[in-house]
Amino acid sequence: MDMLRRIDEIWEEIEAGEAEKALLTAREVAEQNPREPAALLALAAASWANESVEECRTAAEHAISVLRVQKAAEEKSQLAYAIGWLARVEWRLWHFRKAEDHLREALGLGPEHPWLWELLAQILERTNRREEAAAADRRAQRLDEEHYPLPVRFSREEAEAALQEALDALPEEFQSAAGEVPIVLEEFPALRMARAEVAGELPLAPDILGLFFGVSLADRSFFHSFEPPGAIFLFQGNLERMCGDRQTLVEEIAITLEHELAHYLGFDESAMPGLGLD
Repeated sequence: MDMLRRIDEIWEEIEAGEAEKALLTAREVAEQNPREPAALLALAAASWANESVEECRTAAEHAISVLRVQKAAEEKSQLAYAIGWLARVEWRLWHFRKAEDHLREALGLGPEHPWLWELLAQILERTNRREEAAAADRRAQRLDEEHYPLPVRFSREEAEAALQEALDALPEEFQSAAGEVPIVLEEFPALRMARAEVAGELPLAPDILGLFFGVSLADRSFFHSFEPPGAIFLFQGNLERMCGDRQTLVEEIAITLEHELAHYLGFDESAMPGLGLD
């Protein structure tokens, strides 16, 4: 019972945003209970919350090996969940085909976790299978309408009008900066934009909402004099997936713009909370 109580604590800590605390607890619980799938799945979740994707993969693979040995019918839901974590890891690393293979296997087991369908929809969307993606989104919605509403789609003209409205509403300190750098509306980010600058670091996530791509003002020197100022990219497909109506779209574009303009001005991620942009 103590193990189950501590696993509940891990999930509560993740929900509360206490990711590091959750991971420490999860590692301890999994070490003490190496044959308990629930402990291993909690470790996968805590690792994911800390962007430790390889630890997430290891925990999920361990859970899968335990569950396959048990072969109990009631464990199918946990097995689907564990395989789903492998899909998330591959998706996070931009290995969309591998992620899809894992999702198909997980969904083929029978239990239907709505997040598996929603992740499949994202992958199908990114690989230009839009009708299949829409069907997967509808499946997720039917399973959990409250947490998985259908994405609201906007025309290019509607998205550009929302962008202009967001630009007009920018705080004064960002207005001049917005006029200095191109702002480009794209459907999705490309992998070349997301690749890590430092070897061994994770690429940016495929569902990023925006990105400043180039050399910031703070880092520019004489040697950059003849280079373009870079550009801010906003990704309509990813914004649509999290914005249920036009007003939310405008607000989210404004938040994303301010964040990326701060990067253009030379602020890194550690400075964002101080700017109110975390």
